[in-house]
Amino acid sequence: MLFNKNNNGSQELYELTGLFYASNSFQTIAAEIEAATAVVASNVGNDIIADAQASYAGDAPDMELVNAVRTPIACLAIGNWAKQNLLSHEDTGRKMKVDENERVPFEWMIDRDDRELREKYYRALSALWAYIDAHRDVYGVTLEESESLVQTVDELEKVVPVERSLYCFHLLLPLFVEVQRTKLEKFADASRMAEIRADRDGNLAWHARRYVILEALCLAVRRWSLTVFPLMVARRFAPSYQGNNEHAKATLQEMEWYLQGLTADAATARTELQELLSDGVNGWADVKLVPDNDRRNKFFNAG
Repeated sequence: MLFNKNNNGSQELYELTGLFYASNSFQTIAAEIEAATAVVASNVGNDIIADAQASYAGDAPDMELVNAVRTPIACLAIGNWAKQNLLSHEDTGRKMKVDENERVPFEWMIDRDDRELREKYYRALSALWAYIDAHRDVYGVTLEESESLVQTVDELEKVVPVERSLYCFHLLLPLFVEVQRTKLEKFADASRMAEIRADRDGNLAWHARRYVILEALCLAVRRWSLTVFPLMVARRFAPSYQGNNEHAKATLQEMEWYLQGLTADAATARTELQELLSDGVNGWADVKLVPDNDRRNKFFNAG
């Protein structure tokens, strides 16, 4: 575990986030720390988690590495822990205790606080990805990262602004690769794909990336909940979605409206890319859409 060295876990959580009282018992959140570690590992890989754990356990830990990994874990764990502490669970059932100096928050306050804790987690994950990107000599790149035509968050930003969120970029990365394999490579042959990869600043590569990004976003909107995206990005998917109230999701009509426009943009991008790939030549120009016919050859069967 990346916390509670010398039985000082609660203080470490407080210093990292300012959200967990140092006087709290660390054991009340230990299980959430373990669960959050597994979630973060699924996002960034096990290697950096293992390196951070080994460094933390040593006599001279690399605190830049350790804190880069611990911060998103702490934010996620505290958010999940807080949801379970609205009520106390006792042998006679659930209880809510309020003394004369405290008041129970309204539901919208709880929803907004939950959202802000998620936002803090997303920002911490982006910071961790920035650390990984700065140490690619150690951690290398994944197969998806090497295969994707969209290689940087800057390339994503030029098509769809995501607040420069590296978390968003890596969230969408598998979809970029899926679109390339299932859609782009059906009309761009191997030589054209090689050309696109060779000249990353070229016009053809720009159009290919735009098409891949727009198609990937169509998949994301269809498949995922808006809550997996940071709030400023989610608002672009559904303008009236504020993220303040977990019981007031973006409506189906809003999502369909956004998806309709996004699908149209992707179709336009595909058409423009295909025109570039064909060098402006209409491959169907010599194809007869209507066969030759003799007007005297008219037959029918009345039976």
